[in-house]
Amino acid sequence: MAQFNALFSSSLACWLSCPLMSVGQVIQGTVIPVPSSGGIGPTRSAIPFSAFYLQDVPPTRFQQVYAASSFVSAIPQGGWISSLRFVSDPVVPRQWGTYLPRVEIVITVTRMNPDELSAIFAENLGSKVVTVHTLGPLSLSDDATIGFEKPFFYSPADGNLLLEIKNFQLNINPEIRQASPAPLDAYDILGDPISRVYARGDANATNGIADTLGLTTYFVVVPVPKLVVSLQSTNLVIRWPLGLVEFTLQRSPILGSGASWQPAGGIVTTNRTTSGTDEIAIVLPVDRQSSARFFRLISQP
Repeated sequence: MAQFNALFSSSLACWLSCPLMSVGQVIQGTVIPVPSSGGIGPTRSAIPFSAFYLQDVPPTRFQQVYAASSFVSAIPQGGWISSLRFVSDPVVPRQWGTYLPRVEIVITVTRMNPDELSAIFAENLGSKVVTVHTLGPLSLSDDATIGFEKPFFYSPADGNLLLEIKNFQLNINPEIRQASPAPLDAYDILGDPISRVYARGDANATNGIADTLGLTTYFVVVPVPKLVVSLQSTNLVIRWPLGLVEFTLQRSPILGSGASWQPAGGIVTTNRTTSGTDEIAIVLPVDRQSSARFFRLISQP
């Protein structure tokens, strides 16, 4: 359960916000390429999807680490990752579309750095592993985009990002070139922000091969929103963008161990902004008797 704290003075002349630990409701996402150049890498890889190249036929288990430094400038306080996109290798250009019968994808935060992944898969996983694609079919085309079933909140301050893909089965019609995934663009430069560990032949393998190669990846991330606060006559209006995650606004007269968080109440509306995005607005009566009020947003599990 994540929260956002905001302090309002009794005069409502100013307000102070503390870092938001989770992003809530934002329509637009920020695209973050890793590596940050967003260019074409010097190599390619058929792992973990391709079945056209016989040495890389699934089942496969694959983990890739992304350095936290790749995300800091775009989402210094964190954000919700809603999807990712790999890049079909331009040196082997072809259109393709595939149906993979059994794929599971999880994401977590890891203490392992690029080029330092353990060959033992379990040692790379963090304490909180979130499934973003439940074991089942996965359809991919040559834009190689994977939408998450639920967004994953990631803060670079927590550590590096780790993606794991288990591909249990050959794609349908592997003998047809256009029905098999093409190789994906990759980097294999020592010291870059990505590296991998992989195993062929068993999607539940415990050990694999670690090397410096990593797939070029574009993440769509919804960054931390900012509350917009205004005083209208005798009312306090608190607004934030509407989007991925549902929030509840709570308030307390104090912070710390004696805090008493309760629903903020008020009149809730949904409004369309001049920029065309939707926002939540909560109208609360001004309490002139209170020296300060503390508000936080709690994301729903």
